[in-house]
Amino acid sequence: MIREKLIKPNLNKKYLRINSIAVILFTILALYLTVLHNRVYFFKLQDLSLFLYTKSFFLNRINTPGGLLIYLGLFFTQFFYYPWLGSLILIFWLFVIQFLTIKAFNLHPKNIPLSLIPALLFLLTIKQLGYYIYILYSDGYVFSNLFGIIIVLATFWIYREINKSSFRLLFSILFTTVFFHVAGFYSLLAVLLCVVFEIVTINRNDWKNHLVIIILSLVFMAGIPFLFYRYCYVANRFPDVYFAVLPKLGYTGDFVLWLPYLVLFLSLIFFVFNFLPRVKPSGTHWLFNYIPACLFLLAIIGVYHFSYDDENFRTELAMERAIWENDWNAVLALSQKLKDEPTRLIVMDTYLALRKLQLAGDKMFTFKNGYQRFNTRKPVLEMEIAGKMFFFQYGMENYCYRWCMEDMICSGMKIENLRYFVKSCLLKGELSLAGKYNTMLQQTLFHKSWAKKYQELIENPEKIDSDPEFQTIFPLIDPINKLYTEKRDMLEDYLIYSFASINAGSAELLELALQCNLEMKNSSRFWPLFSFYLQTHSRIPVHYQEAVLLFSNLDKNVDISRVKFDRDVLDDFRKFISMVKQYEQLSRPELEPIFMKDFGKTYWYYYFFTRRSAREQ
Repeated sequence: MIREKLIKPNLNKKYLRINSIAVILFTILALYLTVLHNRVYFFKLQDLSLFLYTKSFFLNRINTPGGLLIYLGLFFTQFFYYPWLGSLILIFWLFVIQFLTIKAFNLHPKNIPLSLIPALLFLLTIKQLGYYIYILYSDGYVFSNLFGIIIVLATFWIYREINKSSFRLLFSILFTTVFFHVAGFYSLLAVLLCVVFEIVTINRNDWKNHLVIIILSLVFMAGIPFLFYRYCYVANRFPDVYFAVLPKLGYTGDFVLWLPYLVLFLSLIFFVFNFLPRVKPSGTHWLFNYIPACLFLLAIIGVYHFSYDDENFRTELAMERAIWENDWNAVLALSQKLKDEPTRLIVMDTYLALRKLQLAGDKMFTFKNGYQRFNTRKPVLEMEIAGKMFFFQYGMENYCYRWCMEDMICSGMKIENLRYFVKSCLLKGELSLAGKYNTMLQQTLFHKSWAKKYQELIENPEKIDSDPEFQTIFPLIDPINKLYTEKRDMLEDYLIYSFASINAGSAELLELALQCNLEMKNSSRFWPLFSFYLQTHSRIPVHYQEAVLLFSNLDKNVDISRVKFDRDVLDDFRKFISMVKQYEQLSRPELEPIFMKDFGKTYWYYYFFTRRSAREQ
């Protein structure tokens, strides 16, 4: 007896140390995966969402199964506008999940590390998406499912505290009837845990009451959603109504994304078996006490390992935010900082920034060029990620509006769409329509200042022409050339071909056409555009000089006597021609590293050693 009293405090201290370490490790990982390493990711999540403080918005949301959870999810997602604030709110609710896991399943102190596993798995469901955030049509994805798990745990905690079987049956039936519309799938999961609880705690002397609860609960699980579908809901399909609130991961085509959810739901069912009647073992090996801590450690390692982390993806998100703020120097800094081979989207962002800063003619081919594919198991298109932004920045206002509308039809209103709705309408001069979309942004919590700025342009349209952002876009609008394409997977090709085919327009538009023909390596289209540029500009950018020297050397019948070349460019070209003759016996793969060292930042290297399109092999 005395020995047991001495051992118990020592065990409690040991559990306290282990549990404290587990909480600290969880907190560090949660902070790292959110605000410390992925702040631009979480900022983008709120950009792909929308919450309005209006009665109609509330009523529209709660009109669907699980609508209240979706409404709450959208409400909390908006706080990712400040990633540190949204992340702290998220981590707080993850600790609420841990607390409810302990209480709902009455976990022993040695099992406290296991209570963090559901929170860890939920964190993984958020961090596993990557590029899929652009095609995941699930409103309030992050917090709506989080609150669903909280409802499941709280419901089960209440249920198991009810002693009388008749009261438990009444609670199960009423909960399914009332809460299905509120929580959708998660109300059914809560009842399923209650059914499992009845099975594992069945009493021989009272087995009939247990059996009645089990059967009737299962009947109501199957019947209540069907009755709602049959007599209440209009827009929902059968049997999708049973999975209301769950994320629509099927749109991604990548069913691996369901694994964390599956493990999470199974772990909750596994915890119910904690209530199995047991005979206390006479002796237990000391290693048995460390199993929960080891499982928690494996969960920590697994979540960290399987969380999506891609440098190109983070760079694209950061570039997108810099473009939103019209900080073109930041876009170039991010491009220079990149270590890996860039995706085409990063190259396109870089070229856009150079054109906005009027540096493309001198530096377009000095930045890293690449064709790295998006790091996804299933394809995600450039059009779905940045089509609206590029169409707006290049003056294709109709295309910008069209893709905003198409996205809205598929996945509902988003902050991103509303902004481009407003901007594209201003470009087209449709002020009343711009005002309609801007009014919605004025009803948000964090985008009022942005809406206020553009409301001033809507009310005073004479200021639009002098606005620095629109000043760079209006010259690119081509009223004649309106090529049309339905090729969703060819955004870059469409933009290049569209501008390369231009024959007339503003000086800015013709220079853009000149640059696109350089990308296409099209010398026949280059010469007339360059001739016009030569008449209107006193200085010739470096890349244009390089192209003139190369094309004249290849074509042999072009007079370039009026062109003034920089001495450095002429010297480098002579050296380039000399090396071509020197290594003419080598194959292209052998030549590439040799020329990369001295000419990797010239148009000559781009022309001979860089694929013009990602489709070229």
